[in-house]
Amino acid sequence: MDMMDNLLGKNIVLIDFMGVGKTTVGNLLSKKLGRGFFDCDDIIMERCAMKIKDIFKIYGEKYFREMEKGVLAELSERKGVVIATGGGAVLNPENIEKLKINGLLVRLKASPWKIMSNISGYAESQSCDSRPLLDEGDKLGNMLRLMHEREGLYRCCHYELFTDPFSAEEVSAIITQYLSEGHFSKKRSKESKYHGYSIEPNHSWLPF
Repeated sequence: MDMMDNLLGKNIVLIDFMGVGKTTVGNLLSKKLGRGFFDCDDIIMERCAMKIKDIFKIYGEKYFREMEKGVLAELSERKGVVIATGGGAVLNPENIEKLKINGLLVRLKASPWKIMSNISGYAESQSCDSRPLLDEGDKLGNMLRLMHEREGLYRCCHYELFTDPFSAEEVSAIITQYLSEGHFSKKRSKESKYHGYSIEPNHSWLPF
């Protein structure tokens, strides 16, 4: 049985910091793979009927994390879907433990500068700010601190892809190509459309 057979019922779970593009890539990836797509933050906002920024302001981060834990527990029981997690989902080990039972965790890693660009573009296009942990003071300073604090937690992934050189469409295409080939590899042939990119396997966490 090859990796593709193993992945048929597995969820593809996208993790990493806020603003790396998990929602956009997840939506594109689900369409390419013909899978359902679920965004944890979107589900929380729908159930609370308010933006994440307002949930933090009114109820606090602890309340939000409990909501997040419940939603991720529900999503982890699904099969064969694409899941976009929030940037802080890794803070609770139970979230990762449950997501790994039936999921392949793919980390979409980006530089702080790429993330700031993504967040700024999103805020301008959507006229909203859903990044409450970056609200106070120096946004870049807050981001660098949080990224440093969470770096070790994001390494729980099975694979990671450095996304800076690529658009969301290209990132989804890269992941799709790896899955369609039935394996993840560090090296690509020169004939590959995306020659030079790399999805790095975290061998200590490989599920297969």
